[in-house]
Amino acid sequence: MNYKILVDEENPVTKDYLNSLNIKEYNGIKVEKKALNAFLSLQKEVSVNLISAYKENNINDPHITGLLLDIDKDINKNILQKYGFIKQDKSIRYVGVSTSKMINDNNLTLKEYNNLYNKSFMLLINKPSGITSFDVCKKVSKTFDTKKVGHTGTLDPLAEGLMLILVNKYTKLNNLIDYDYKEYIAVVQKGIETDTLDITGKVLKEEKVKNLPNLNNILQSFKGKYMQEVPIYSAVKINGKKLYEYARKGKEIDLPKREVEIKNISLVEEKEDTFTFKCLVSKGTYIRSLIRDISIKLNYPLTMKKLLRTKEGKFKIENSTSLDKLNINTNKLYLEDIFDYEIIDIDDNTYNKLINGVKINKDIKNKKLIRYKNKVIGLIHNENGIIKKDFLI
Repeated sequence: MNYKILVDEENPVTKDYLNSLNIKEYNGIKVEKKALNAFLSLQKEVSVNLISAYKENNINDPHITGLLLDIDKDINKNILQKYGFIKQDKSIRYVGVSTSKMINDNNLTLKEYNNLYNKSFMLLINKPSGITSFDVCKKVSKTFDTKKVGHTGTLDPLAEGLMLILVNKYTKLNNLIDYDYKEYIAVVQKGIETDTLDITGKVLKEEKVKNLPNLNNILQSFKGKYMQEVPIYSAVKINGKKLYEYARKGKEIDLPKREVEIKNISLVEEKEDTFTFKCLVSKGTYIRSLIRDISIKLNYPLTMKKLLRTKEGKFKIENSTSLDKLNINTNKLYLEDIFDYEIIDIDDNTYNKLINGVKINKDIKNKKLIRYKNKVIGLIHNENGIIKKDFLI
């Protein structure tokens, strides 16, 4: 449930939101459950009475959320902040502790906060080496004051480069964003084989560094589709456990194989102790495993030293933002930037049917982006003559 939702004449509550409300009763007054719990905690510190809260039927009145509480006295905003409230006219409004702090620290109204923070979008982030993909999401979460942050593909801690980060409602797009190919530049250490298939692992085999005269031909031989074995140090699940859990306990297990495609691969340079290659590969390809398979063909130990993701679908690393420069004004991408589908306009009647789950008979072909009141708000498709919504803001 969105506790930061703005409700006024321009932002009426939807049927879906109303269905998500968990309204409880306190002394004959209806209040949203989390707001009530926060109020009861506040009441232990300040002697305050609840006059009214939830009021039904008016979808333009913020009281309908059960989050706007009318009380009988004025309370210091710093005390309210401790329990996740902000002042709103003569009432208090539950928004959660982090949001309350954000609003107070920046001297914002809920409307101003909503215009800045309470948005859904995609970010292009340049992940540095040495942190996890979860760490990237955590940084985005803190910057944009939201717990709803996801991504379209993990990068190992060692790896760096492009990540597509989804924020708020856009996290629901994860299964709809289907970019087939990703581009990488990998630096390979010669003469070493490790258990993790990268330089961070335990060395299993070591040989003298040497020149690899047949290297380019070997790389080219991987173009096309082949069955790739998933690395033991990965998050792929077998029997409900992640593979790296088996590896850490020293348990042997048959590793699954998946069909991958190496669309392009080329040698960038070869040095005395390393070589670098660039590749365009299908989704789900492990570059560490590709390097292991190159090693097997060469009959010579190799391991991944560095990895840079440079492209995912149509998005390129040069258009991304580094984590240290991330802020509220960082460039955001919206539906029309993410998808290349045709945009069609819808009227009030169609919009109301969509948000309320009413069947729509409309003659459209393929997937379409829909625009309402000059804003692209969703993605739809035709299923046996009935319009189905894939996504709707």
